[in-house]
Amino acid sequence: MSKIKPLPAFNGVSVSKISIEQNGDLAAEFDLPTPVAMQNTAYRTDIQGKRTFDMYEDPEMLQAAMALFRVIQKRILVPDPMREGIDCMKCKESSCCREYDVFIDIEDVERLSAHLKLDLKGLLEKHIDERPDWSGDFKYRLRRVPDNDLERCSFLLRDEVSGRMRCSIYEARPNLCRSFDERDCTLFDGSIDDEEEDELVTIGS
Repeated sequence: MSKIKPLPAFNGVSVSKISIEQNGDLAAEFDLPTPVAMQNTAYRTDIQGKRTFDMYEDPEMLQAAMALFRVIQKRILVPDPMREGIDCMKCKESSCCREYDVFIDIEDVERLSAHLKLDLKGLLEKHIDERPDWSGDFKYRLRRVPDNDLERCSFLLRDEVSGRMRCSIYEARPNLCRSFDERDCTLFDGSIDDEEEDELVTIGS
Protein backbone atom coordinates (compact mmCIF):
# COMPACT_ATOMS: atom_id res chain seq x y z
CA MET A 1 0.00 0.00 0.00
CA SER A 2 1.42 3.36 -1.00
CA LYS A 3 1.97 5.98 1.64
CA ILE A 4 0.09 9.26 1.47
CA LYS A 5 2.62 11.99 0.81
CA PRO A 6 2.26 14.73 3.42
CA LEU A 7 1.44 18.19 2.12
CA PRO A 8 4.10 20.87 2.64
CA ALA A 9 3.47 23.39 5.39
CA PHE A 10 2.51 26.81 4.08
CA ASN A 11 2.67 30.26 5.54
CA GLY A 12 -0.68 31.94 6.03
CA VAL A 13 -2.51 33.71 3.23
CA SER A 14 -2.45 37.40 4.11
CA VAL A 15 -4.83 39.78 2.36
CA SER A 16 -2.91 43.01 1.92
CA LYS A 17 -5.43 45.19 0.08
CA ILE A 18 -9.14 45.27 -0.71
CA SER A 19 -10.71 47.77 -3.09
CA ILE A 20 -14.31 48.14 -4.24
CA GLU A 21 -15.22 49.89 -7.47
CA GLN A 22 -18.55 51.64 -7.95
CA ASN A 23 -19.49 49.07 -10.57
CA GLY A 24 -19.48 46.37 -7.88
CA ASP A 25 -16.07 44.84 -8.62
CA LEU A 26 -14.22 43.88 -5.45
CA ALA A 27 -10.47 43.30 -5.92
CA ALA A 28 -8.43 41.50 -3.27
CA GLU A 29 -4.63 41.42 -3.26
CA PHE A 30 -2.96 38.80 -1.12
CA ASP A 31 0.31 36.98 -0.46
CA LEU A 32 0.40 33.65 -2.21
CA PRO A 33 1.11 30.78 0.21
CA THR A 34 4.74 29.65 0.10
CA PRO A 35 6.01 26.27 1.35
CA VAL A 36 7.84 26.80 4.63
CA ALA A 37 10.79 24.78 3.38
CA MET A 38 11.26 27.29 0.56
CA GLN A 39 11.21 30.35 2.78
CA ASN A 40 14.64 31.84 3.30
CA THR A 41 16.43 35.14 2.98
CA ALA A 42 17.15 34.52 -0.69
CA TYR A 43 13.59 33.56 -1.65
CA ARG A 44 10.74 36.03 -1.98
CA THR A 45 7.87 35.12 0.28
CA ASP A 46 5.76 38.14 -0.68
CA ILE A 47 4.60 36.95 -4.10
CA GLN A 48 1.28 38.68 -4.68
CA GLY A 49 -1.93 37.25 -6.02
CA LYS A 50 -4.99 39.23 -7.06
CA ARG A 51 -8.59 38.22 -7.66
CA THR A 52 -11.58 40.31 -8.69
CA PHE A 53 -15.13 39.40 -7.72
CA ASP A 54 -18.43 40.75 -9.01
CA MET A 55 -20.46 41.46 -5.88
CA TYR A 56 -23.69 41.45 -7.87
CA GLU A 57 -23.09 37.75 -8.49
CA ASP A 58 -22.10 36.93 -4.90
CA PRO A 59 -24.92 37.77 -2.43
CA GLU A 60 -22.84 36.84 0.63
CA MET A 61 -19.99 39.13 -0.38
CA LEU A 62 -22.41 41.91 -1.32
CA GLN A 63 -24.09 41.84 2.09
CA ALA A 64 -20.71 41.85 3.86
CA ALA A 65 -19.47 44.76 1.75
CA MET A 66 -22.67 46.73 2.33
CA ALA A 67 -22.35 46.23 6.11
CA LEU A 68 -18.75 47.50 6.00
CA PHE A 69 -19.82 50.39 3.77
CA ARG A 70 -22.42 51.51 6.31
CA VAL A 71 -19.80 51.65 9.07
CA ILE A 72 -17.31 53.55 6.88
CA GLN A 73 -20.02 55.92 5.70
CA LYS A 74 -20.70 57.02 9.28
CA ARG A 75 -17.01 57.79 9.78
CA ILE A 76 -16.38 59.74 6.59
CA LEU A 77 -19.42 61.95 7.09
CA VAL A 78 -17.40 63.56 9.87
CA PRO A 79 -14.83 65.86 8.15
CA ASP A 80 -11.17 65.19 8.86
CA PRO A 81 -9.84 68.27 10.74
CA MET A 82 -6.28 67.43 9.69
CA ARG A 83 -7.00 67.97 6.01
CA GLU A 84 -5.90 71.22 4.44
CA GLY A 85 -8.74 73.26 2.98
CA ILE A 86 -8.97 73.27 -0.82
CA ASP A 87 -10.88 75.72 -2.97
CA CYS A 88 -12.77 73.74 -5.63
CA MET A 89 -13.09 76.82 -7.79
CA LYS A 90 -9.28 77.02 -8.00
CA CYS A 91 -8.86 73.43 -9.15
CA LYS A 92 -7.14 73.28 -12.54
CA GLU A 93 -8.60 70.10 -13.97
CA SER A 94 -11.76 69.25 -11.98
CA SER A 95 -10.52 65.69 -11.59
CA CYS A 96 -13.33 64.67 -9.22
CA CYS A 97 -15.83 65.24 -12.05
CA ARG A 98 -13.81 62.78 -14.14
CA GLU A 99 -12.89 60.15 -11.57
CA TYR A 100 -16.22 59.67 -9.77
CA ASP A 101 -19.67 58.46 -10.73
CA VAL A 102 -22.22 60.92 -9.34
CA PHE A 103 -25.18 59.04 -7.92
CA ILE A 104 -28.42 60.98 -7.51
CA ASP A 105 -31.53 60.55 -5.39
CA ILE A 106 -35.15 61.59 -5.92
CA GLU A 107 -34.49 65.07 -4.49
CA ASP A 108 -31.69 65.52 -7.02
CA VAL A 109 -33.98 64.40 -9.85
CA GLU A 110 -36.60 66.96 -8.83
CA ARG A 111 -34.00 69.74 -8.57
CA LEU A 112 -32.49 68.91 -11.96
CA SER A 113 -35.94 68.61 -13.50
CA ALA A 114 -36.87 72.11 -12.33
CA HIS A 115 -33.50 73.59 -13.31
CA LEU A 116 -33.39 72.04 -16.79
CA LYS A 117 -37.17 72.15 -17.33
CA LEU A 118 -37.29 68.44 -18.15
CA ASP A 119 -39.42 65.64 -16.75
CA LEU A 120 -37.91 62.30 -15.67
CA LYS A 121 -38.24 60.88 -19.18
CA GLY A 122 -36.38 63.86 -20.60
CA LEU A 123 -33.63 63.56 -17.98
CA LEU A 124 -33.21 59.86 -18.77
CA GLU A 125 -32.95 60.62 -22.46
CA LYS A 126 -30.33 63.34 -22.09
CA HIS A 127 -28.59 63.54 -18.73
CA ILE A 128 -29.01 60.62 -16.31
CA ASP A 129 -28.75 56.84 -16.41
CA GLU A 130 -30.86 54.32 -14.52
CA ARG A 131 -27.88 52.41 -13.13
CA PRO A 132 -28.17 51.67 -9.40
CA ASP A 133 -25.01 51.57 -7.30
CA TRP A 134 -24.03 48.32 -5.57
CA SER A 135 -24.80 49.70 -2.09
CA GLY A 136 -28.45 50.17 -3.01
CA ASP A 137 -28.59 53.82 -1.91
CA PHE A 138 -29.20 55.37 -5.33
CA LYS A 139 -31.25 54.45 -8.38
CA TYR A 140 -29.77 56.93 -10.87
CA ARG A 141 -26.44 58.48 -11.72
CA LEU A 142 -25.37 61.41 -13.88
CA ARG A 143 -24.43 60.43 -17.41
CA ARG A 144 -20.76 60.31 -18.32
CA VAL A 145 -19.30 61.18 -21.72
CA PRO A 146 -15.96 60.42 -23.40
CA ASP A 147 -13.08 62.65 -22.31
CA ASN A 148 -9.97 61.77 -24.31
CA ASP A 149 -9.08 58.27 -23.07
CA LEU A 150 -11.30 58.60 -19.97
CA GLU A 151 -14.79 59.86 -19.14
CA ARG A 152 -16.23 62.89 -17.40
CA CYS A 153 -19.56 64.06 -16.05
CA SER A 154 -21.65 65.35 -18.95
CA PHE A 155 -22.27 68.57 -17.02
CA LEU A 156 -18.56 69.36 -16.76
CA LEU A 157 -18.12 71.90 -19.56
CA ARG A 158 -15.50 74.46 -20.52
CA ASP A 159 -16.32 77.96 -19.33
CA GLU A 160 -16.07 80.40 -22.24
CA VAL A 161 -14.63 83.24 -20.14
CA SER A 162 -12.05 81.47 -17.96
CA GLY A 163 -11.32 78.55 -20.27
CA ARG A 164 -11.52 76.19 -17.29
CA MET A 165 -13.67 73.09 -17.00
CA ARG A 166 -16.50 73.95 -14.62
CA CYS A 167 -19.83 72.53 -13.46
CA SER A 168 -22.57 73.85 -15.73
CA ILE A 169 -25.35 73.06 -13.24
CA TYR A 170 -23.61 74.19 -10.07
CA GLU A 171 -26.73 75.83 -8.62
CA ALA A 172 -28.68 72.59 -9.11
CA ARG A 173 -25.82 70.16 -8.46
CA PRO A 174 -26.69 66.84 -6.77
CA ASN A 175 -26.55 66.31 -3.01
CA LEU A 176 -23.49 64.11 -3.42
CA CYS A 177 -21.61 67.07 -4.91
CA ARG A 178 -23.01 69.45 -2.29
CA SER A 179 -21.88 67.23 0.58
CA PHE A 180 -18.36 66.83 -0.77
CA ASP A 181 -15.91 68.19 1.77
CA GLU A 182 -12.96 69.90 0.12
CA ARG A 183 -10.75 68.86 3.01
CA ASP A 184 -11.25 65.24 2.01
CA CYS A 185 -10.16 65.75 -1.59
CA THR A 186 -7.57 63.21 -2.75
CA LEU A 187 -7.58 64.23 -6.42
CA PHE A 188 -6.59 67.88 -6.11
CA ASP A 189 -4.12 68.55 -8.90
CA GLY A 190 -2.76 71.99 -8.02
CA SER A 191 -4.50 75.32 -7.72
CA ILE A 192 -4.72 78.20 -10.13
CA ASP A 193 -2.31 80.97 -9.23
CA ASP A 194 -3.41 84.47 -8.22
CA GLU A 195 -2.99 85.88 -11.72
CA GLU A 196 -5.26 83.25 -13.17
CA GLU A 197 -7.80 83.59 -10.40
CA ASP A 198 -9.11 86.91 -11.70
CA GLU A 199 -10.08 85.19 -14.93
CA LEU A 200 -12.33 82.66 -13.24
CA VAL A 201 -16.07 82.88 -13.33
CA THR A 202 -17.46 81.59 -10.07
CA ILE A 203 -20.58 79.57 -10.79
CA GLY A 204 -22.86 79.66 -7.76
CA SER A 205 -21.58 79.86 -4.20
